[in-house]
Amino acid sequence: MDRRLAAGDPEAAEGGEAAGERPEALLASGAVEARKAAERLARANVLADIGLIVSAGVGYSSTADPSMRALYYYDRYNYSRIVAALGMNWSLDFHNHAFKLKKARAERRAAEHDREAALLLLGLEVDKAYRELLQAQRAIELTA
Repeated sequence: MDRRLAAGDPEAAEGGEAAGERPEALLASGAVEARKAAERLARANVLADIGLIVSAGVGYSSTADPSMRALYYYDRYNYSRIVAALGMNWSLDFHNHAFKLKKARAERRAAEHDREAALLLLGLEVDKAYRELLQAQRAIELTA
């Protein structure tokens, strides 16, 4: 048995250790983290998506005919090139993005309140178990 419980320490009934170990507390904390990630994603959707592509290539052939330099001749065998491309995708629907961000923030706050409620209920459950333990200890002392 825990020494704090045996000594009658009321701080042991706070549920500090139980808050990190019980499944409902872990589930509530995980839900808050998921809502925070959803809020970050909604915030990121307001900005543009930018992509940069760089490609380099070199080709050399010793048997290609270098003397053939006609007007429409394309030398596929001997080349060196660098290609860079920049792409951007930006949805300019600011009105819907703003409401999606508000919705994500509201869902995060709701998840935080649910976590607080779960931790309070967990503390209540631990307090109830602690009081039952004290009552059982008194009953044992009275019968002994």
